[in-house]
Amino acid sequence: MKTEALGETKEARKLVFQQVVENLYRLEMSGGYYALVKRGGKQFRCSLKTKDRKLAERRLTELRAKWAT
Repeated sequence: MKTEALGETKEARKLVFQQVVENLYRLEMSGGYYALVKRGGKQFRCSLKTKDRKLAERRLTELRAKWAT
């Protein structure tokens, strides 16, 4: 039985995010939307669990208000 290194048999998945508007990104592979939020000197990427842009924008607004307090 021939064995190969893991890197040779499987392709590494590369996450590609496209910026939609400020702090709102779309994952190219799945089409889902993600928010980029900074708090306490750290950067967080949160899934908005939707593929609809308008809903993603509303959820981003809610998330910003929640994290601002």
